[in-house]
Amino acid sequence: NNNNNNNNNNNINWLSLFHILDLSEQGIMKAHIDNIKFGGNFIVGLSLLSNSIVTFRNHTNRIDLLLKPGSLYIQNHLIRYEWTHEIIESEWDFQTDQIDQNNHLISSFKNNEYCKGKRTRRISLLFRDEPIPIIEIQQNNTQTQ
Repeated sequence: NNNNNNNNNNNINWLSLFHILDLSEQGIMKAHIDNIKFGGNFIVGLSLLSNSIVTFRNHTNRIDLLLKPGSLYIQNHLIRYEWTHEIIESEWDFQTDQIDQNNHLISSFKNNEYCKGKRTRRISLLFRDEPIPIIEIQQNNTQTQ
């Protein structure tokens, strides 16, 4: 809903522009948190062309997520503001619920899947809602903790 006259909590004012990320087979996307100046609470991604692994990290955890072509993913709340995301692996070989040396979850795939694959060219379309004032972000994060 792009109706800027109705700013209650049930409406999301999407930006009319979107971002296209074209990642070659050897390309990487380094760990980052998207800048709050260019988007609000939501980042929605549509992954195309190739399987890929997106890795989310916070201070103590890592989650690897398999994105198949046509996958739609949403980042909001804590994963939007407190977790980095990256795509660095062009080949992967994961067993379900791998644990690192500090006993933190590295990857998790449903139904005890074994996940092995290789990424080729990947295109993603990224959609964002309108940026929100910093004070509102701080209030929202305080309420969710």
